[in-house]
Amino acid sequence: MCKTYAEAFWGGDISSCAGYEALVKRNYDSKKMCQELEEYLKKRAKLEADYSKNLQNLAKCFRQREEVGVLEKAINRFRTEIEAVAQSHASAATIFQQQSDNVRKFKENQTAQRKAVCSN
Repeated sequence: MCKTYAEAFWGGDISSCAGYEALVKRNYDSKKMCQELEEYLKKRAKLEADYSKNLQNLAKCFRQREEVGVLEKAINRFRTEIEAVAQSHASAATIFQQQSDNVRKFKENQTAQRKAVCSN
């Protein structure tokens, strides 16, 4: 087998199928990588969404208390910070889900293009 992808196309034997085999392998590996990336992004989106939800539930523990002065301000500030972190993780979950959808659409587009070429 060739050491690099480009070497598969430059050989002494003109009837060699090494170039075709290299293309097939590269396409298969790319398809597998896209599937793994989509799976990763879906799992990451779920993790971020779950973490966000758990942080929001945790922030509810710090609802209004009968504290006064500095302690009241500190508790309110702490609750606000937890809610802000929860919101940032919710935003991250949305972004990861969008990226997962983009990868899925890319895969579907590639499959449609391959089928169009094969049917002609």
